[in-house]
Amino acid sequence: MDFTPFARALFGRRVNASRSWTGHTREVQLSELERLLSSLRKTKWAAEKGLSEVRTYDEYRTALPATVPYSELRPWIMRMIEGEKDVLWPGTTRNFAQSSGTSDGKSKYIPVTHESFARSHYKGGADVVAHYLSLYP
Repeated sequence: MDFTPFARALFGRRVNASRSWTGHTREVQLSELERLLSSLRKTKWAAEKGLSEVRTYDEYRTALPATVPYSELRPWIMRMIEGEKDVLWPGTTRNFAQSSGTSDGKSKYIPVTHESFARSHYKGGADVVAHYLSLYP
């Protein structure tokens, strides 16, 4: 049995959704930022940094520097590794990527949340298949 026609129909909705973003990049990005800020507000890090009231891009840009050095995040990440919840992201994070070494000699741990798996890793893989099937029927 050929699975391709079934997969194409299943993934077609995702391709159509992503195509609808064309020409609306700013709106899509601001909507995603709003969603992320809504989750961030539930964290201990946001409370300590005064980010609980940040709602807009301009407020976000004013409240945080362009980047936060890993050395500042490391103690927070170690709390997450120890099982503390709602630290940098709502809930408990059980998965961490680990760098193979850096210039300071210490490995870096990158939290990988359940939401990250669902919204980025899994959905991203499905998007690749969806777009491939739409381009190569």
